[in-house]
Amino acid sequence: MDKVTFFELEISRPGLFRAGTSATGSLPATPYELRDLLEKARITDERLIYSIEILDSKLDYLPQFISSSTNLYELNHLAKRLASLSQWELDCFEGMVMMDAIQTEYAPITVERLINMTHSMSDC
Repeated sequence: MDKVTFFELEISRPGLFRAGTSATGSLPATPYELRDLLEKARITDERLIYSIEILDSKLDYLPQFISSSTNLYELNHLAKRLASLSQWELDCFEGMVMMDAIQTEYAPITVERLINMTHSMSDC
């Protein structure tokens, strides 16, 4: 079975002219792939500040709601949850995201909240 990619992203950290301090990858990823991505961006300490830019997403509406300061591991968990959903559940998820967006005037949604939404399909 082919691996479904939900996010193509670039991770970067401030550095001297940004030389060698960014890397691209896809999510969901294995723990080793995440570690490799962080090492390529020269993020060797989890306390370092880094940013994530989503370059492409299977769910084209979703990146606008995700902050660039999102934790990579949480975003990966979200991608894994999304990959486990059926098309009907993904449609329900989109409805939940849009309802939340309207209520918050399109403010960013925490990844933790998005993950919780993936567990709420019975509410559709």
